[in-house]
Amino acid sequence: MTLPHEHVVNHAINNFAKKDKPSLLDWNHLKVVSQIQQGLIAYEAEGRGMTFEQLINEAHDSSRLARHMAANGDPRPSQHCDCHAIIAGKDPRAVPMRGIMAWVKMRVDFPLNGAWLPHNTAAKPKMPRHLSKAVPHSRIHRNGYYRWLGTLIDQTRIKDDRTLAQTLRDIRFKLETSTFPSYVMLRADQLP
Repeated sequence: MTLPHEHVVNHAINNFAKKDKPSLLDWNHLKVVSQIQQGLIAYEAEGRGMTFEQLINEAHDSSRLARHMAANGDPRPSQHCDCHAIIAGKDPRAVPMRGIMAWVKMRVDFPLNGAWLPHNTAAKPKMPRHLSKAVPHSRIHRNGYYRWLGTLIDQTRIKDDRTLAQTLRDIRFKLETSTFPSYVMLRADQLP
């Protein structure tokens, strides 16, 4: 599973090259982009060498996921956003999906496993336009959410790292637009 590192780097280089007289700040920005990308590439490469057990037991760190998302060209869009791991790192209900991630050698804090969501309902009016309908992070970790993920991420649907990557993109879009099944937001005692 590779990320579009070249896209992020080329964008930074193009922005630098467009300047008539690049400043020291511009130069330093380009160097920081390079360093961040090197770190993300190393994180990704390290995952390819990890065993299934190491991958499934890897601890999730939301600040690391946020850094990886930013390095992938997806910085926190608002101070009122939380970095949500689509497939949770610590919740026992996510274990089957973590198994699929480990099987395709994707680490838990890989940028495609992340989504920016409003912290809570009160934060929704402060969201940028593309997150105006996003589900609040404080309300998503429910039994229905994990049931829904289980219908999308399992050994019959996910064939390789590419199908998992696309599925995570689709889930992220549905979280950002609240276009997931209605049962996702039901309390456990309301689930059919």
